[in-house]
Amino acid sequence: MVLLYFIVLILGGGQLKKYKIAQVAKIVGLHPNTVGLYEKWGIVTKPERQENGCRIFTDLHIRQIKLARTTFQMGVVSISDE
Repeated sequence: MVLLYFIVLILGGGQLKKYKIAQVAKIVGLHPNTVGLYEKWGIVTKPERQENGCRIFTDLHIRQIKLARTTFQMGVVSISDE
């Protein structure tokens, strides 16, 4: 997973926009609960939280999710919720 984050950081850069979980889910085509699972499983780095506890995701998180989904679809990586 460290290599995955390193690749995403290299591909990223610039100013990062901020998103709520529902916005991220819509952008990447997942249910918001699935985005939360990706965080729980360590697929994306932990997002910052507002004072009220809401997660604040960035473009980096979106890139991490897209890259992870590609690796899942290609069969390079698989996960199970055990």
